[in-house]
Amino acid sequence: MTIEAERKRQRFALLRRWAGYILFAVAIVYAVHKAPPETWQMDPIWVSLAALLFLVQLLLQVVQFNVFLHHHGVRFEWGWPTLFTTRKAILNSLLPARTGTLLLLQAMIKKYGLKWHDYLRFMLAATLISFMVAAAAFVWMIFGVAFMLAFLTLAALGAYVLQRYMLFAYLVRLPSLFAIACGLFVSFLMGFWCLLRGMGHGIDLLQAAYFAVALTVLAQITLTPGNLGVREILLAFIAPYLELPPSVGVLAGAVYFVLRTLAYGAVLLVLEYNQRE
Repeated sequence: MTIEAERKRQRFALLRRWAGYILFAVAIVYAVHKAPPETWQMDPIWVSLAALLFLVQLLLQVVQFNVFLHHHGVRFEWGWPTLFTTRKAILNSLLPARTGTLLLLQAMIKKYGLKWHDYLRFMLAATLISFMVAAAAFVWMIFGVAFMLAFLTLAALGAYVLQRYMLFAYLVRLPSLFAIACGLFVSFLMGFWCLLRGMGHGIDLLQAAYFAVALTVLAQITLTPGNLGVREILLAFIAPYLELPPSVGVLAGAVYFVLRTLAYGAVLLVLEYNQRE
């Protein structure tokens, strides 16, 4: 890469970062101005349940990382993979373009002697399967269970072809990755449902599934740092279809971001403290 190309890349990354921050700020100002009164009367029990479900997401991400390690002959462990996953999640929520993953790859290479491109290929396989689960959930919501099962059957056949004939080796872990992706989707669903109830907006689980699909998709792609602003605007567009004000979608997305970051930060503090000892 030439110096000029690198400068352009850095300028574009900076533009994305500030675009996300500005979009987030504008969305929050709008939502605070338009939010229904009950939104500010948060129920601590429901909000605490949401935080616990966000920690379940972290647990599943640690298990996912261990699937990668097991594929390369490393035995299952909790300590370092949990620290790696927590650091990565927090950095990726604050820095642009999966910077957290890139910054921590060197530590993983040093710890396990694995290749960085193997991990990126594994994450690509996991991302494809997460997209598949989100798409299956959307098909279920729109067309019903029969169409969802047909879609999953076709997706599984497609994964087999990729693994068998295109040397996409990590898709051999399809059962494990599919189970983890389903668990992550359910944790998004239940966590956001609890969060909305805690904010005084009771919706059923089928309605909450629309938010879960959006959050699952956004978890796989990065448009701004931590998808700040993008997440809130997308949830604002979904909210009216579920008979909620757009401002509720914005504020729920912001509370989700803050609550998840605080929960992960608390885990990181405990892990860092234990590591020093």
